[in-house]
Amino acid sequence: MRQFLAKPTYQLLTIWLLCLAASAGAIWFATHQPSLGMNFKVSEGQVRVAKVTAAQGAAVAPGARLLRINGMDIRAGDLDNDADMTLNFDGLTAYYARLNTLDAMLHGQTVTLAWADDQDAVHETVIQPQPRLLGSLSAAFWVVLLVGDLCLFISAWVYVLKPRDWGARMFVLSGLMLMVSAYPTAIMYSRELALSGNLFRAMLLTNHFGATMYGATIAPMFLLYPKILVSPRHLLWLPVMAAATFIAELAEVGDEQNSIVFMAAAMLISVIAAVVQWRLTREQPLERASLRWFLLATMVGLMLLTVTLILPPLFGLLPLISTGYAFVFFLIMYVGIALGLRKFRLFDLDEWAYRILLWMAGATAVIAMDIVLVAVGLEQTISLSLTLLLCGGLYFPFRQWLWQRIVNRQTPSFESLLPELSAIAFAATPVSQRERWEALLRRLHDPLELKTSDAQSGAILDEGLRMQVPGCGTLPAYTLHYAGHGARLFSSRDAIFAASLSQLLEQIMSGRSSYEQGVAQERLRIGRDLHDNIGARLLKLIHHLRGTPNAEVARDAMKDLRTAIASMDTRPVPLRNALADWRAEADARCEVAGCRLHWQQNEELPAVELAPRMKATLESVVREIITNALKHASPKRIDVEISADAHVLRASVCNDGEITDPLTWKDGYGLRSMRGRLEELSGCLHIAPAQDKVQLIAEVPLL
Repeated sequence: MRQFLAKPTYQLLTIWLLCLAASAGAIWFATHQPSLGMNFKVSEGQVRVAKVTAAQGAAVAPGARLLRINGMDIRAGDLDNDADMTLNFDGLTAYYARLNTLDAMLHGQTVTLAWADDQDAVHETVIQPQPRLLGSLSAAFWVVLLVGDLCLFISAWVYVLKPRDWGARMFVLSGLMLMVSAYPTAIMYSRELALSGNLFRAMLLTNHFGATMYGATIAPMFLLYPKILVSPRHLLWLPVMAAATFIAELAEVGDEQNSIVFMAAAMLISVIAAVVQWRLTREQPLERASLRWFLLATMVGLMLLTVTLILPPLFGLLPLISTGYAFVFFLIMYVGIALGLRKFRLFDLDEWAYRILLWMAGATAVIAMDIVLVAVGLEQTISLSLTLLLCGGLYFPFRQWLWQRIVNRQTPSFESLLPELSAIAFAATPVSQRERWEALLRRLHDPLELKTSDAQSGAILDEGLRMQVPGCGTLPAYTLHYAGHGARLFSSRDAIFAASLSQLLEQIMSGRSSYEQGVAQERLRIGRDLHDNIGARLLKLIHHLRGTPNAEVARDAMKDLRTAIASMDTRPVPLRNALADWRAEADARCEVAGCRLHWQQNEELPAVELAPRMKATLESVVREIITNALKHASPKRIDVEISADAHVLRASVCNDGEITDPLTWKDGYGLRSMRGRLEELSGCLHIAPAQDKVQLIAEVPLL
């Protein structure tokens, strides 16, 4: 039995069965009270027959005024279920005495009714009381009973899933106290004309006990959720004061509105605590989002209850609504919290909890519909078949729709993400890969914050506030904070999906790596052929043309060939070595042209290595810039400034030759070629005048 009750599903099943048993008991009690076969209402200070509900009352016309029962005058106040709101202790004592007398009459063999018709003609009818029919019970009875069961079940649902959370503990206590208050109210509203005065007093006191204890639990709920403002042990004074208030009412000490005053004070404490909670969560989006919905759900219900039921008696006014229908305000609060559990993760419950609730709702729907069909006169076999047919055709499709709307998020399939994963894997540079991967993670989970981490595997942290996404290939691992822009928590399904996505991306990147290895081997073969064949022929041509103007052309061709061959190499080159090669070549070209080269670079360069392709591209760009300067500007000095950090390499080249406005330049093949080469590396080329010089700046990312 202990293992059975240890599982949340079975705990909720037990509570659900207890609620059904309690409801069945209340219905049994209500239907076993003596009935005159009519429902009564108070209209213009008089008791009238609202509706004839059974054969024994058929002799009395609907709308007739009830004057006397067995010679005892009937007053409008005899049907007042909220007498505690208007009478003092002495008045309530007299009220209970009248109810005892009326109840004794109704339990007799026969009852003589004196009533007046529309023409004020007085009639007497002798009626033999019978047990009440189920259909004659008032709407208020069903409303209060349903609200009590639903509020307890919703709060218990939260508690069994988060039993160590103080907010959940206070929530289930509030649901229990609300049920303790609701059932006596339902029994009071089940009466046709009168209940035993002693029973009515017991029900009224039980209702007040539940109400005061509810106030003692609702205020701590705001003091403990989402942040603990007061130590739980310091809140024991609230139930102590609630118990003292109830004992005073039981002993008829003080004012008969003691419980209402206590409830009003509890509401005030709740409002103050809510304001403090709001201020404390101003920089915490997830807590603020959940608190916003929590306050909306609870404050709407509590404020409506306070304005319509609690405050008017404190000012000597009648309540704006009967106690029975006021319970609907509690249902607004509890259903609102239940709806907020999915979107705002109140009490940090995950979506799997809804499966339990929907399963319980389905079972309840089947049982309730079967009872209703039997009550209207269908045979058991027919009612069960019709119940299964209706639930199968109506409830279960509705349940599936509700599950899709409330619980299931539209998660993209792997098939729809394959093009994006391929684009990430085959991006030109590691920087582009990383940017695309981060953009995809943001689109899928909409986190408030995304940071790199050292995580080796995917995981959910801090009960869903953070999620780790494992690294894949050259991409780092990430930690995502606050899913849905702070509106929800990460779930285990999110972690599984992200890990699977990373694994799939790694497989695609591995395929690219294998492809690139094949390409590198082919490049190496081509490079060797160029070096051994074309290079040897160019070297022979240089020796043959030595001493002629064409020798320099041959040397330039040899340099271009060596650059092309170097770009096919698979081994990266340290940045410092690459800069030394570029500087040596630029110095030699300027010396031949009779131009002075001023080369400046960072003393502390980042310890990075350039891929062969990047080195060859930048080497060609710097060479082209210097060639254009020597060819078109005839400078006396060329300044080259190299700066680099861990992220960007920047090469700036300017000269003091003949200057034309860069805005008048037309992009020739050389400029277009340089821009195209740099764009392939996610870089760019800037041209701008600077202090009587033309400056060209090439930038490329190093990551």
